[in-house]
Amino acid sequence: MREAHKGVSKTIKLNKDESCNHCSGSGAEPSYGMKICSTCDGSGAISQQIRTMLGTFAQKQTCPTCNGSGKIPEKKCSKCNGLGITKNKVDVDISIPAGIQSGQTLEIPEKGNAGSYGGRSGSIYISVRVLEDKYFRRNGDDLYLTKEIPFTSLVFGDKINIETFDSEIILTVPKFTKSGEVFKLRSKGMNKLYNRGIGDLYITVKSVIPNSLNSKQKQLLQELKKEGL
Repeated sequence: MREAHKGVSKTIKLNKDESCNHCSGSGAEPSYGMKICSTCDGSGAISQQIRTMLGTFAQKQTCPTCNGSGKIPEKKCSKCNGLGITKNKVDVDISIPAGIQSGQTLEIPEKGNAGSYGGRSGSIYISVRVLEDKYFRRNGDDLYLTKEIPFTSLVFGDKINIETFDSEIILTVPKFTKSGEVFKLRSKGMNKLYNRGIGDLYITVKSVIPNSLNSKQKQLLQELKKEGL
């Protein structure tokens, strides 16, 4: 979540189709050219007759021999067998923008599988899942935090240090604040996607109950109890 707030660069590993280095993606062995595909006569498509109850229809399909290019190698590349592409393991650097939320998808143009015979590469689509933070809960662009403070801080008031994703801020707790009270701090939440502002931070203060007491603390609390507190 902290990375999602500020934006981050990541490197992902992919096993994807890349343009063949030996033939530069043409599919033809170097020093050999391309020729007209005999299956489609260079049109890149073939017609198929389909018979139905209503009659016979002609349907065009991409030529399976040339994959729609209309041309085939005079001699197939010895490295890629005429496909123009090879499988390679590659590292792809991606930039995740600040404010990204779980379930959103990033598109990285021209970093996907290479096109046949030197064609344009496709895109990579990345679905993002933002991990939960140890302290903050996120709802949209707003952050929520529960802060436990001593009972005396609620009664007498106090200044509490709160560490956000960007900096350390001071929350002023007024006198006689009730446990469970919520304070709203504007523009202290998550960065919004595409620099559209910053969400808010909601802090719930709760009285902390100690696990043990020393003799002096017990005595003071007993006196408070006698006073009806």
